[in-house]
Amino acid sequence: MAAFQTHAGEAVQLRNSYAGYLSFELAAGSFLTNTNETSQFASDRCNAIRTQATSSANLKPLPSGSTIEKAFLYWVGSYNSANQSPDYSINFAGQTVTASRMYTDVFAYNGTNYDFFSGIADVTNIVRTYGSGTYSANGLSFNTGIPPL
Repeated sequence: MAAFQTHAGEAVQLRNSYAGYLSFELAAGSFLTNTNETSQFASDRCNAIRTQATSSANLKPLPSGSTIEKAFLYWVGSYNSANQSPDYSINFAGQTVTASRMYTDVFAYNGTNYDFFSGIADVTNIVRTYGSGTYSANGLSFNTGIPPL
């Protein structure tokens, strides 16, 4: 497997700052049902990718008396810029959420460009309303074709 150089589409910058007795929780899900690293053969890895319509993750119970300061939803996908646009809206907890920060980047590998997008939305009010439990996301359009290998 080849080593890849990592990079970001923009410089790192401080967006929020908090002080006090703080903790954070992370809940993560995926629209993929398995990995593309299931075989040593490139053609098998391409065929290993399967997607599902909904992704769910569980936000564990928060300590009694906790206050939710901020909650963000991050999503990422690949797209084909020749015939698709990045999808910057997603259904989260039964509500349509639109990204307030939107990014695209191109990953070049073996002479082929692969297009990626990401979106970030502030979902603080939704998480404050529903609290701990299972959150689901769906309605995201992304390329389900051959991934970069």
